[in-house]
Amino acid sequence: RTKIRGCKEFVRTILLLNVMLVGWIKALAFNILGEFKESLDKKYHKMTVGTIVRKFLDRPATIKTTADEIVVKFDYFSECNALKEYCDKINQSNLEISEANLIKLS
Repeated sequence: RTKIRGCKEFVRTILLLNVMLVGWIKALAFNILGEFKESLDKKYHKMTVGTIVRKFLDRPATIKTTADEIVVKFDYFSECNALKEYCDKINQSNLEISEANLIKLS
């Protein structure tokens, strides 16, 4: 076997960069979920990110697409009315999703 000089240091650097990337993505997700939580009724503001994920995001849903829109329909759950104002706000903003930015769901 041929040893490559500096291979261990290279692997350590790559692992450190991967850990830093995962940490950055996790922090970004927590910030986004914090903003989502603050957009809900005040009774949800003190909940942890994990609780918000369990209550609102970890839900079965159906996604339908047409030429003009993407429709996400969640199955009924006890806190679904808390999302009504948030969803209305998103719908009223008329977010444009260009074809170049669409991600195929499979």
